[in-house]
Amino acid sequence: TKNIKDIIKAYPFQEGIMPELVCHPGLDQQKLDVAYGHWKYKWREEYELLRSLEMRNLLQKYSLTIKVPV
Repeated sequence: TKNIKDIIKAYPFQEGIMPELVCHPGLDQQKLDVAYGHWKYKWREEYELLRSLEMRNLLQKYSLTIKVPV
């Protein structure tokens, strides 16, 4: 399965083109699985990845930022 990190690494970034990747991080995997189990989504894993030093370095490498909706 691909995660956001794999997608960023594989994306053919071009100057002047800003991709939009939508993420769904979550803390309570068990509760989210009850409500959305049919998605087979790894909520907590994505949350941990987005907070990781590896992700920060990857975002910096490609001059990307994370924006949280208001």
